Amino acid sequence: MRDVTNIRSAVILAAIPLALAGCAVSRVALGPGDGGDAGSISILDAKTSQEVAIVDKAGAVANVSGGAAAVKVMDSAAFEAKYGELLAGLPQAPRTFTLYFKENSVEPTDESAALLSEIFAEIKRRPGADIEITGHTDTVGAPDVNDTFSLRRAAEITSYLFAQGMDKAIVRIAGRGERELKEQTPDETPSAINRRVEVTVR
Repeated sequence: MRDVTNIRSAVILAAIPLALAGCAVSRVALGPGDGGDAGSISILDAKTSQEVAIVDKAGAVANVSGGAAAVKVMDSAAFEAKYGELLAGLPQAPRTFTLYFKENSVEPTDESAALLSEIFAEIKRRPGADIEITGHTDTVGAPDVNDTFSLRRAAEITSYLFAQGMDKAIVRIAGRGERELKEQTPDETPSAINRRVEVTVR
């Protein structure tokens, strides 16, 4: 099982007050997130709080003035030409990796173990990286035992990354036991989806 998620689904490139022809105008540009998903933005009139437009396409630019919005969609080349410099200056979006574990074990599955090198590469390519590693269990066993076990899973992944050269000062680890189930199950239910460690790289 493999689950790699980019937290940011859309990039709001600009929400800038402009002075055009003596009136206040706001401009919102929506860039693509990883995978091209734009997400959506609801634009409200500042005075009435009424929705004046929904921007939901990558490359869409909305000019808002006088309680109305004019939306146009730019092709990717034009969007990059106009907003590329602004895009380049944005912080990188966090990335979350999910590693799954063998039953009653602190050993990741073979597929998840293969993902560890990709996690380390992501850490290395980010200057000033901040890492959060959180362990989880399924509902088999007592809650207090699972709290400890989930922390052991997080520590196992952390130890691997330390061995690769990760700076110990940039990481935080936690064990959440069975309190944040990804798959809602009854007590004492084995679940491959819940036996996991989530590594968030910022």
